[in-house]
Amino acid sequence: PLEYLQQCHPELAPPIPHPVSYVLNQYTDWLISLFNDRVRAVRLLVGLEPEGLAVSTITLGELFEGLPGISAPQELQAYLQRLPPSVTLLSPDVNCAYQYARIRLELHSTGNLIPENDLWIAATALAYNLTLVSRDPHFQRVQELRVYVL
Repeated sequence: PLEYLQQCHPELAPPIPHPVSYVLNQYTDWLISLFNDRVRAVRLLVGLEPEGLAVSTITLGELFEGLPGISAPQELQAYLQRLPPSVTLLSPDVNCAYQYARIRLELHSTGNLIPENDLWIAATALAYNLTLVSRDPHFQRVQELRVYVL
């Protein structure tokens, strides 16, 4: 069904604007650490940046949820402008939805579900064929997902 959808509607899977190898989970922690010049976060992002970095809009939503001091749209826009320009923002598409359903059914059948947002983040990584960078080892339950566990 996925191949059929992609053939009939190629616009449903927009290309990534530049080469990307990694999608970052817990971007909130890394971004805040980066802004605070924490050495480990800076080293990680600088080391991976040449291969291309991305973040899911799901992770970005978690970031905004964790920023209670930001309430006005201007503040959100200002915060978004602080994202490194080399980071690609990925939104779920039809391929992500297909991967989400596949992963959820697989993990549910084995009784090993992971949190809902993490299912979407894993689906995004698989849909775009990226390595997921995360502190959560539960992502290793997802078959075929390449995970760089910190």
